[in-house]
Amino acid sequence: AAGRQLFEDFIGKDVTGTGRWHIRGTAITPAAIPCPAIEFVSRNDRIVPAASAANLPDRHDLGAGHVGMIVGGSAATQVWEPLSGWLNALPQPK
Repeated sequence: AAGRQLFEDFIGKDVTGTGRWHIRGTAITPAAIPCPAIEFVSRNDRIVPAASAANLPDRHDLGAGHVGMIVGGSAATQVWEPLSGWLNALPQPK
């Protein structure tokens, strides 16, 4: 059931990106969740359109496609290095 909800609602209906994500009747805004979050968005992704992004405060828009942003020639500089820097800057757990 959870897997079906993930694909049908979160991806298919984009409930998180359209303000229709509710938990126990409370609307959930991804950007308001009180934890560190980063977002890498492909501007030309035909699999996961940029319009479905959560628009988090720490958003990185990329020119690479869905696969290219992860394994393409510029993946290291566009995704992996910024992600590594972001992770390393997080407060260490106590």
